[in-house]
Amino acid sequence: MKRTKSQFNRLLELDRLIRAGKYPNCLTFGRDWEVAQKTVQRDIDYLRDQCGAPLANDRERKGFYYEDR
Repeated sequence: MKRTKSQFNRLLELDRLIRAGKYPNCLTFGRDWEVAQKTVQRDIDYLRDQCGAPLANDRERKGFYYEDR
């Protein structure tokens, strides 16, 4: 499936995966979306810092989740 690489679409997909309890991480999400891990990290930072998303990283599950629904 060809995905558009716009930041907005990536942010929507990250949010959807996190809400679904999928624990996305920079490596796998970047590979799926054909963008660099650093790009995904910037997206995560944007969600947390600019949008106020309560993001946290679960080391055991190796991905991100919301601390508060």
